Amino acid sequence: MKETVYLLSVRELLQESDAERYCREACKKLDRERLKKAERVKKQKRRLAECIGAGLLLQLGVQEWNRNTLFRGKSGTDGQQIAEFTLPKLLESLGEPAAVGYTYGARGKPFFKDIPLFFSLSHSGEYVLCVFSDREVGADIQQMKPVESGKLIKRFFSQKEQAEWETLPSEADKQDYFYWQWVRREAYGKLTGEGIFTKLGNDEEYGADCRFWENSILNADYRIAICRYRDGEQDSDREKEK
Repeated sequence: MKETVYLLSVRELLQESDAERYCREACKKLDRERLKKAERVKKQKRRLAECIGAGLLLQLGVQEWNRNTLFRGKSGTDGQQIAEFTLPKLLESLGEPAAVGYTYGARGKPFFKDIPLFFSLSHSGEYVLCVFSDREVGADIQQMKPVESGKLIKRFFSQKEQAEWETLPSEADKQDYFYWQWVRREAYGKLTGEGIFTKLGNDEEYGADCRFWENSILNADYRIAICRYRDGEQDSDREKEK
């Protein structure tokens, strides 16, 4: 398995003083379809920043793929690191935008049209995450803001998970448990294309091999999960849904 993980801060696109200038520069680096999407959400600052950030990371992956450098020196081992970028650094490193076509599975999951490469995008807070792989993959990043986790636990989590959550001694522990499970659901839902509403329980019920990067990858405010099928377990959704 080959896998590369990119993380981009879009802080400059969210700041009043820098957003307009960086938006103009970044849009010059996007493929046509992503540029059209950015135009549709241009009046919504956060969605625009997320759209542009995702488009820039997709360009980075495709350009490195075209240079045969995307997976150089990287693999899906436990020691794998996330390549982290600031917006100015990424804009400086990108060349002219590569032509990119997209296709979509029956449940709306996106794929590259003419490139034998899988990807998964996620965004939260000031970050956009993109994972490229030679296999189906799902990824999620969440900023851990205070939430009424009890209501969501009861709605989305199994009885076993609810019971585990109830035994936790503090609200901080309960919040941490909630996000630990939530990113797993999001990543798994992106892998399958079914979203977070798939009923999940313990690891054996996922039907997938999940890898987790804990909070220390960024800081105490974010959690990341990446999920993929076990070897030989399932054919690509791209092939099934053509």
